Amino acid sequence: MKLNRENLFRLAVWLKGLDGLGELLAGLGLLFIGPAMLRGWVHALTLGEISEDPHDFVATHLRQAAEALSANGEMFIAVYLLIHGLIKIGLVAALLRHRISAYPVAIVLLSAFLAFQLWRYLAGGSVLLLALSLFDILVIALIWREWRVLVK
Repeated sequence: MKLNRENLFRLAVWLKGLDGLGELLAGLGLLFIGPAMLRGWVHALTLGEISEDPHDFVATHLRQAAEALSANGEMFIAVYLLIHGLIKIGLVAALLRHRISAYPVAIVLLSAFLAFQLWRYLAGGSVLLLALSLFDILVIALIWREWRVLVK
């Protein structure tokens, strides 16, 4: 596959859709399994990596996130992830169908999500959150560029 403007746009939008699907599944999982079981699963899933490298970036961050969950915080996070995931999936479906009205809506909503993520990062978020924010900036720029091409 040649990585031209259209293919780069499609790839970024599909990745954003996978991100939305992951958020939707994570939100559903949080609603149904609870924080204690989630902590147990994360501990079991990361045990091999932690035993090989106690400072493994992904494993340690997953464990920290799981440990930070409380029952009240879990409900907020679950609802946030569900809504966030559904919105992203809807936007991705509309963008892949080249619905012109979806482009400005996607730019506004993803920019709002980006602002929230950057605020969370500045309030003590992880490097992973910063990396996701940088990806969101790229996706917003690609959506803007594709929209400008389509409306000309």
